Amino acid sequence: MIQAWIVGQEEVIARLERVPPQVTGALRRAISIQAFDLMGYVKANKLSGQVLRNRSDHLRGSINVELGGDGLSARVGTGVVYGRVHEYGGAFTIREHMRMMTQAFGRAVKEPRKISVREHIARYPERSFLRSSLRENEARIRAAIEAAVSEGVKG
Repeated sequence: MIQAWIVGQEEVIARLERVPPQVTGALRRAISIQAFDLMGYVKANKLSGQVLRNRSDHLRGSINVELGGDGLSARVGTGVVYGRVHEYGGAFTIREHMRMMTQAFGRAVKEPRKISVREHIARYPERSFLRSSLRENEARIRAAIEAAVSEGVKG
C-alpha cells in the first residue's frame, strides 16, 4: 500500500474544516479522481508486462483504492502478500519440501515423481510498481489538487 501525506496534516485538516464546504467538496472529488486514475495507471503501465509480467492477473486485479473517511485522503495498494515483496524486494528462506518433478531440463519426464527440495534462500530484486507510479504522476496529482482548491474558492 502506498500513501502520500501532507507534512502537518492535522493543521491542514483543521484549516480546511474552516474553509467553505465547496472547497472541501472540490478537494474530495479531486482526490477521489486522482486515486482512481493512479490505480488505472498502475494496472495499465506497471502490471501489464512493463515492470512485472502478468501471469495470473491476481496482483493486477488486487490493486484497489481506499478512500479515507473524511474524503480528504486515499490509498492505492494491494492486499496480496507478494505485492510487497515485488515492491521492496527482499530475501526469504524457503524451507525444505517435496515437489512433483514433471520436467527435467525443459523436457517432460517419462515418469513424474516426488523429489526433495533443499532449504534455500530466494532473493527478489526491488521492482517498484506503486511508489514509482506515484512519483511519475506526482506533478499531475498536485496540479489537480491545486486546481480543485482554486475551483472551490471561486465557488
